[in-house]
Amino acid sequence: MDAATAQTRLRRLTKQLAWMTPCVLAAPYAIGYLLTAHLTVNAFAAAAGGIGWMVAFLARAPVSLMMKALNPACTHVALNAVSGPLEESTRLMLLLMLKAGRDIAIESAVGWSTVEVLYYLIAGFVAIRRARANPEDPGSRQLIAAAAGASGAGVIWAVVERTGATLAHAGFALLIVFNPAFALLAACLHSTLDLCAVALARKSRVAAELFIVVFGGAVVATGLQL
Repeated sequence: MDAATAQTRLRRLTKQLAWMTPCVLAAPYAIGYLLTAHLTVNAFAAAAGGIGWMVAFLARAPVSLMMKALNPACTHVALNAVSGPLEESTRLMLLLMLKAGRDIAIESAVGWSTVEVLYYLIAGFVAIRRARANPEDPGSRQLIAAAAGASGAGVIWAVVERTGATLAHAGFALLIVFNPAFALLAACLHSTLDLCAVALARKSRVAAELFIVVFGGAVVATGLQL
């Protein structure tokens, strides 16, 4: 692939990511409003949720390092498998410290989901910048190849994914608020969601994103009924 084509693809991907950013950042707050009917989100609860996600994310580092040393090919699967226990145990401690009711639990999930997607947006922009500087790097070549399929539909499906993820986070929080022992159930459901979504994404992004929405909707609907 010539340099001009690579740079054109990266510019198109940058534009798509720029359009995507406000949309996916707004999605968690829209879900929070629909579930609580609060026009504004409790800033403390949302910030606490964001910090909770960062703590859970950092807790994955030892697992990542161990898997890269033992079996690098299985690292991604292992991280998805442990995401449930790590995130839901962190969420349990967070909600207990907040002495959260239902609305606070949902608002913490809004912050959790927002910081999660913000991290991946920043990582995306950083990856594009690196690819522009060094297009011959293997990781850059993979990104440039993927950029060939960048389109407006990507923004729509990113919003669908973030909607489903926020519903799931809110649902897990509601389960834990109803009964802290349900953190074990939430952990199992969370890992199941991640593993199934990744498996589906290999075959169809549309199927994966729709699965996340349906799964997240079912979890939050259950949590609201408790």
